[in-house]
Amino acid sequence: HKGNYRNTAWHPALAGDYIFEAPSLDGRLPFMEVKVFYVLSDQSASNSGNLWLAPGTHKRTPQALRDVGGKVDPSDSIELKLPPGAAVLWRTATWHCVGPNLSDKTRKVLHVGYHCRWLRPTDYMQDPDLIARSSPIRRQLLGALAPGSDPMGDDPEFHPASAYWLAQNEDDVPLRAWAEAHARSRTSAREPL
Repeated sequence: HKGNYRNTAWHPALAGDYIFEAPSLDGRLPFMEVKVFYVLSDQSASNSGNLWLAPGTHKRTPQALRDVGGKVDPSDSIELKLPPGAAVLWRTATWHCVGPNLSDKTRKVLHVGYHCRWLRPTDYMQDPDLIARSSPIRRQLLGALAPGSDPMGDDPEFHPASAYWLAQNEDDVPLRAWAEAHARSRTSAREPL
């Protein structure tokens, strides 16, 4: 976004508050996702469309944000002043907003979310060519299903949130074996996945 854009409404990154109204969750967002915020354009100065975070707010309910009118005291928040190439890892339940972009530069960022395996989207259509040329680990990170699998499950009697989403065998989660091998050997984790 360029010039005069601002999204100063504080919010957690939720599909909708309604999914956290169940008594069993007591209104708080459980830890299900982290997001990586990659900075592609210079945001090292204020008023460049910087990301603002309110630390500790991931422990609050969506109702708490409504109770304060979607506003956060500036002393309870931080403005991230980041150069191109910087990355921030944060919980999506953390209240955040985008500051104004009063610069003459377009704000460019990339968000990548990582979820629990059982939170696979059922409407995400993967590019078959990308999946075919990807390593097993990259396929897992992209959320690829086994060839011929239906994202809603193979058995219509099973709900999508059932055991269908759990790993069936070690080949189904190659990233686990990679992480364990690198943790034991302490070799560089910078090799391509």
